[in-house]
Amino acid sequence: MPSLPRTNEVIRTVQLLNKIAITLDGSKR
Repeated sequence: MPSLPRTNEVIRTVQLLNKIAITLDGSKR
């Protein structure tokens, strides 16, 4: 199953993007 590590990477990237988006949203307010 070579798709599992890639899925983990995608989830990590999404979480990182969410953190950045929240930080940007917080700095805007």
